[in-house]
Amino acid sequence: MVDGTIGGTLIIGAGTTLSGSGTIAGATTISGMHNPGNSPGIQTFNNNLSYQLGSVFNWELGANTTTQLSPAVFDQVVVNGNLDFAGSTTMNLVFNFQNGTVDWTNNLWDSSQSWTVYSVTGDTTNFGNLLLNQQDWADSNGALFNAARNGAFFSLSLSGNDVLLNYTAVPETSVTLLGGLSALLLLRRRREK
Repeated sequence: MVDGTIGGTLIIGAGTTLSGSGTIAGATTISGMHNPGNSPGIQTFNNNLSYQLGSVFNWELGANTTTQLSPAVFDQVVVNGNLDFAGSTTMNLVFNFQNGTVDWTNNLWDSSQSWTVYSVTGDTTNFGNLLLNQQDWADSNGALFNAARNGAFFSLSLSGNDVLLNYTAVPETSVTLLGGLSALLLLRRRREK
């Protein structure tokens, strides 16, 4: 756990975990698990950050918001160098940790949202090696995502060199539009009789 500032090259081997809300000055290579922050928090790398084959990145959201606050309400990694997903890296999403307040019934989830997970000053390479672990996530009340938000989904994208986590809501307009079309067809059939 790094909550202050450390210098020099840092290697997180398989079977080990890097966490904390501090600053790492040297180039960092992760082959193990990365849990940025302190449930949640912001971790800063003042050099290059590289993920190797088999690494795991755990991202936590603690509230129904896309706005970063102080203290942090979602995990964020600031990379003041280059970010490289050199090997296949699994990204897990966590919404049901202690003191979290994520609630799938909150109106935030009625519309599409985005979070900046990695804010990168340099280049981001091998983005395709970052794989989102799709599952039926529980909120802080234990409600499951697929039942509460049927048809909605999470995905990853790049915006410049920043990595975004995107939530796509099921548009209510499509449901309303289908209902309206059905009513029009029914009305038309009645008139034709």
